[in-house]
Amino acid sequence: MCDLYNIIEELRLELNQLYTYKKLVDKEIIKLSEKLDKAINEYYQLQKTGR
Repeated sequence: MCDLYNIIEELRLELNQLYTYKKLVDKEIIKLSEKLDKAINEYYQLQKTGR
C-alpha cells in the first residue's frame, strides 16, 4: 500500500504542475486526473479490506 501512496503523491504533484500552464479541460489534465482518481479509489478500497 505504501507504493500506491507514493504513486498517488507523484500523480498529485504532476497534476499540480500541469495546472500552472494548461487549462482544466486539456486532455492531458483530464487523463492524469482520471488516473489519480482511480489510484485514490484503489487506495481506499485496500484500506477498507485491511490490506
